[in-house]
Amino acid sequence: MDNFFAGFNTTDSYAILFIMLLAFLFGLIVGLLLRGRRIRAIKAERRCYRK
Repeated sequence: MDNFFAGFNTTDSYAILFIMLLAFLFGLIVGLLLRGRRIRAIKAERRCYRK
């Protein structure tokens, strides 16, 4: 595993970095979607309690 990042001239290194980037972006998007959904639910609860 240490050899993958020793030099960035191999295709294995590029593949692993690309997969890690995709996984990070996917997690970021899922996190934003879940966060937005939860915030909408909290705001709806606050509106109910104010009335």
